[in-house]
Amino acid sequence: MSQAVVDPESLRQFAAHLKRFSEDLKQQSTGLASQMNQLEQTWRDEQQRKFGQEFSEQMRQMAKLIQSTEQHVPYLLRKAEQIDAYLGR
Repeated sequence: MSQAVVDPESLRQFAAHLKRFSEDLKQQSTGLASQMNQLEQTWRDEQQRKFGQEFSEQMRQMAKLIQSTEQHVPYLLRKAEQIDAYLGR
């Protein structure tokens, strides 16, 4: 028979931290992208083009991370509820 080997409250706390992390990351990413757009108005050479391409790729990866963490938060909260139910709380 399966056992619950996790404290549901710890799971909820982690989900809350993950949610804050995701929100902070989203806010910081938006601000950084805005600053990059401003910088591109005055920095126009080959190095900027290369950096801009890398920056865009990293921002896409960041967006994937944000999306993934946003999907994990409700999953973790559901798991905590299921564990509570299993433990009869």
